[in-house]
Amino acid sequence: MTDSAFWRDLHDKFVAFQDRLRASGGATCLTYKQFEVLAKRGASEIARPGTSNLLSVWLEAVWKEDPDFRSLYLAKEVSSLAEFEQNFEIGTLDRMCQDSATFCKKLEDQALQAEFEEKQRNNLGNGSVEIDRSGKLLAAVLGDIRERFLRDATLLRIENRNGIRDRLTHNSDRNGASNRPYEVASAGFAEWIETLGKFTAGHVTTLARMASAHPEWGVADPAEWARIQVAEFVGDEIYPKWCRKCGKVQSGHGDTDHQFSKVMSRIELWWRMVSGEEEDFDLYEYGRPERWSAPVWICKNPEKTENFLRSRHFHFDERLKWVLHDAEGDARIELCLASVNPGSVAPLAPGAPNAEPLIVRAGRAKRYQLIESAISQAPTLEKLIFVRRKGETIAGPNFTHNALLNTYGSLSSALGQVRALVIAKNGKLSTKDLKNKFGRTELGKAADEEDWTTWIEIFAHPRTSSKAAALVFLEKKTGLKRGTIKKRCSIARKARN
Repeated sequence: MTDSAFWRDLHDKFVAFQDRLRASGGATCLTYKQFEVLAKRGASEIARPGTSNLLSVWLEAVWKEDPDFRSLYLAKEVSSLAEFEQNFEIGTLDRMCQDSATFCKKLEDQALQAEFEEKQRNNLGNGSVEIDRSGKLLAAVLGDIRERFLRDATLLRIENRNGIRDRLTHNSDRNGASNRPYEVASAGFAEWIETLGKFTAGHVTTLARMASAHPEWGVADPAEWARIQVAEFVGDEIYPKWCRKCGKVQSGHGDTDHQFSKVMSRIELWWRMVSGEEEDFDLYEYGRPERWSAPVWICKNPEKTENFLRSRHFHFDERLKWVLHDAEGDARIELCLASVNPGSVAPLAPGAPNAEPLIVRAGRAKRYQLIESAISQAPTLEKLIFVRRKGETIAGPNFTHNALLNTYGSLSSALGQVRALVIAKNGKLSTKDLKNKFGRTELGKAADEEDWTTWIEIFAHPRTSSKAAALVFLEKKTGLKRGTIKKRCSIARKARN
């Protein structure tokens, strides 16, 4: 059997390819050829002896994991790249990349299990009992935390959604929501993302602490491992899969004979219910129509509802990706702090995982020494250095492509929080309010007085994205044109891949 590292690497390549596909906005002959190469690489490890068409083998194997996405042409063998291109559109190729990445994760999981069992057999009579016990403890801990995560995340989503529906219906005359329903809904959606992000970051910290406290689990990088586990929790919450035979969620049982199919994402369900859609089991088998036509106040052209939902899914996924990335870094730094002075980190509180790390307050001088010592031992991201001159901030010269990309990502994430706050307050807040909340953050150190005012003005209109605001900010601070910034960030992304 192929080792787990192969499938992990192929998964990362499919994800990176999907990101490039979305960024390019269209498929080309080269795009299809790149996908074909990745697909054949995976098929070469699962194909039976004598197989000649590796591309067809991969497509058949991947589509078995997603029955709802079968295409009529799969009844015929895909024998050439030209035929492959004719049967694919850009949206289809995007989903095919996602399904391929998911399939690689499944194969990686199987390979990890096989490697673990092989290790147990090799260590039989030499500590195998202890290994088995630690494995059962790890599985039990992950099962408990996952169950709590899904329960609490569901409550957060329902509470947020019901609050927005209430504003748009029962109390609309009192708060004026009927005059601006899209703004209210968009602000509620952003609030849900930010609340779930904080909740998710707390779980990354909790799992990283646990893995660090249990070296017998064999986790090489507790922070990265925690991020991966929590990312799977989020996927189970937002994109659940149900068994057609028994009606249970995929994670509800381990029987591989059942038939799983993707159900409506929680993101689409959130917008449907906020719009006022009600369940009707007399008309629809599952209570709702398969295709949704959004009301005009959400989407001016209801025929483009799918484009609207695709945009919301992308925004949600990108925001959570950055949250998990930052949470991994925070957890890694905290673990370094604990290694420098174990007494500086408080024990985990009982009950639900903490929303934020618990740090015991030490003297200011001692605190700074601990942080400097930990940071010197922890990996850091290369970023731009901002210098303040006569009340204005500018970026220092001679920065690398990588530093520009890292700063752009960090600014987009922070400005996403600023945007959510401005929308929630309907633009009625002062620069002092923003400074009090974000002044001590990395964003606050780079901003000047004019920037705070500008953000209140532009984010008062919800259609302005945080990424666009980050580009404008970097244009002003670096003196580069927007096209140059995008090009340098693209070079840095390609270098990482």
